[in-house]
Amino acid sequence: MFRPTEGAASPSPPGRMGENVPEGLGNPNGCLVYLRAPGCSFGRAMSVPEGLALSPDGTNLYVTAFISGAMDVLDRNFKTGAVNQKPGERGCLASSKVGGCAPGRALGLTGSVVVSPDGRNVYSTSQESSAVDIFRRIR
Repeated sequence: MFRPTEGAASPSPPGRMGENVPEGLGNPNGCLVYLRAPGCSFGRAMSVPEGLALSPDGTNLYVTAFISGAMDVLDRNFKTGAVNQKPGERGCLASSKVGGCAPGRALGLTGSVVVSPDGRNVYSTSQESSAVDIFRRIR
């Protein structure tokens, strides 16, 4: 995460595990990662993040993962900017070979992602299937 400082961008200092942020919850001073790291919350199925899109209303962040072929769905806190992955299957879409995610067709080597201007749909590209995937956005 970057925080502007008089027109320049600088990385935020990493948060400390357990310091005002329960484990597994987003930390505006930390990060969200696929593998465990001190001060970071866990991003399920987020192996090699490729694309990133924010919903027009600012409530959700979508992250595509190239290796797992998944798309992670995150809730965004307006006050802090922290993001938390939605619980259970609502937190990611992927092929049936990726456990713990809602099933999505034609997902594989997922790259770009964009949310429609009206916020109704999310579109992603999948290199493996040469597809454009279309998802109805559930808030």
